[in-house]
Amino acid sequence: MMRKLTKLRIGEFSQLMQVTVKTLRHYEQKGLLIPNEVDEWTGYCYTFEHNTEYTPTDIDIEYCEQIAETTTDGRNVLTDGVSNSIIQCKRIPAVPRALCMKYYGPYDRFYESFIEAFRYMDEHDMKIGGHPRVSYVDGIWNETDPEKWLSIIQIPIE
Repeated sequence: MMRKLTKLRIGEFSQLMQVTVKTLRHYEQKGLLIPNEVDEWTGYCYTFEHNTEYTPTDIDIEYCEQIAETTTDGRNVLTDGVSNSIIQCKRIPAVPRALCMKYYGPYDRFYESFIEAFRYMDEHDMKIGGHPRVSYVDGIWNETDPEKWLSIIQIPIE
């Protein structure tokens, strides 16, 4: 029987956020992330809430862009880029198969799309095959209406 996923357990949430369960427990002790529900029988924590206010001026991001250099014969060749004290360049491995979905709306409802994606994966017997990625296409930097902010979720699957 396939389990219907309506909430994220702490392990699933840790994969989604790319942090360890131990880190999430530490954040819970500090009062930064509070589980909405704790199962009394198993001790599982479900769906976390962030306990601080979002501020659009205090942001730490990872920005992904393909970098290419033009060779002397006019060909474009991928490069690793140049890191400095502000920007750290890294190569992200290709993902052979992923579940992708668009999300329109403000970031405080963003988790609903992940719940929907995990529900879909559960119903179609898919398993997470790597770290989820999000591409923020439109947001506070170019769109005043939060309902029009566009993000693309990409979850590698096996």
